[in-house]
Amino acid sequence: MSKGLITKEALKLWEEKYGSPAAETTVIKLFMQQPFIQLSLSTNNIEKINGLDAISETLEELWIYYNLIEKYNGIECCKKLKVFYASNNKVKAWEGIACVSSLSELEDVLLSGNPLEEKCTSEVKKLDGKLITGEEEGREEEES
Repeated sequence: MSKGLITKEALKLWEEKYGSPAAETTVIKLFMQQPFIQLSLSTNNIEKINGLDAISETLEELWIYYNLIEKYNGIECCKKLKVFYASNNKVKAWEGIACVSSLSELEDVLLSGNPLEEKCTSEVKKLDGKLITGEEEGREEEES
């Protein structure tokens, strides 16, 4: 998980941007400092992803779980994305997650709780790190 910007780093960025020492300034506003590396939009009844272009150069984590999203189109522009938590949405078909494959930096993806999970074909053995076929039952019997 990415860390936030600490005050010292934020002040340094401010000084670089405005060209004056922070210690000699009476008012410094530090809200919404770049780089924007984590965005959490969970539980907002979002139906479609759009508008990420403005932060696509720096965004590393996107949390959009528990929304109403049917397709994750719109994240393709986020080439530095490493974490994508998109569980418990409304994705019903493979084309809803196809765009995720274009993100080569992805390390951590969570898609469980989408209707697609229930429709997986027999070729898929694991989804989100969990067995989703009858193999699970067979292992339990072997371990008994």
